Amino acid sequence: MKVDNADWLRDKQVNILVQYSIERNPELPGVPSIAELGRGANDKAALELFAMGSAMGRSIMAPPGIPPERAAVLRKAFIDTLNDPELLEFTRERRIDIGPSATGEWLENLVGRTLAASRETIATVKRIRSE
Repeated sequence: MKVDNADWLRDKQVNILVQYSIERNPELPGVPSIAELGRGANDKAALELFAMGSAMGRSIMAPPGIPPERAAVLRKAFIDTLNDPELLEFTRERRIDIGPSATGEWLENLVGRTLAASRETIATVKRIRSE
């Protein structure tokens, strides 16, 4: 929406009702994240679990057990690539938002939180998906 229909946002031609995310985007401070709409702690946890997949986006991942120094080198190379002047010019000309929206450490934490979801939360997600 920010790229293809930025004028809709600027001119207030659309109202965004909810962010399918685990936390609010600072550019949309008045729009709640989906997890905020849960009625209780378990509902909020289930909605957050749904949103975690979206938060991971198009992440680049390595296998479990990768040596920390190798992960650090890969993370640095990725950030260096995203900061390459030619790439930035290319994306700016085409109005492409390439991020990154999160650090490797943040995504690693998110995966851990996803895997640590309680049985109750997982049961709630399964129930919601089947309805």
